[in-house]
Amino acid sequence: MRSYPQFWLSLFLLALLAAFPARAIAEEATPKLAPALEGPTVGGAPFSLKKLLAEKKPKETWVLFWATWCPPCVFELPELDRLWSELKGQGFELVTVNEENMNPDMAWAKGLPDYIRMRNLSFVVVDDADGKIAQSWPVEGKLPTLFRLDGEGRIVAQEIGFSEKIFREREESLRKRLGSSGKKPKKK
Repeated sequence: MRSYPQFWLSLFLLALLAAFPARAIAEEATPKLAPALEGPTVGGAPFSLKKLLAEKKPKETWVLFWATWCPPCVFELPELDRLWSELKGQGFELVTVNEENMNPDMAWAKGLPDYIRMRNLSFVVVDDADGKIAQSWPVEGKLPTLFRLDGEGRIVAQEIGFSEKIFREREESLRKRLGSSGKKPKKK
């Protein structure tokens, strides 16, 4: 009897995605200022959301809490990186917070810089090794959790989970709010 490892792996991953469906949470009726988000990036540089918002004055910022052991997170990262590459400098900022601490038995926690490098991820990854950042945000232990912030740094929406359909809708909505098709400006 022949084994089909790719088939079984694909089936397993689909089952995991079904177990972690995306569910959008309604936009906040009264947006609240986002909690502080300060800590080292995976590369060791200091990061402050407050400083980023003050210096870059983005129209919109997305803050994503994720982990390498979270299958929906792993599927979302390349999509976020593509979107970030297309829209950075057009009023959009993306900050991600890695939550390996939620499952410290995983060996990935020690190899996170390699994980990011191997996947060519270009966005900011803040290392929340002690879990204090996630404790101050309403993450509630569910990953991925994405927060959409307005230009004032207020949480206007929250989404838990990932699905391509919802991601495409979120992307289209973002492009409309930014007034961008996502095409990079032509160099003169």
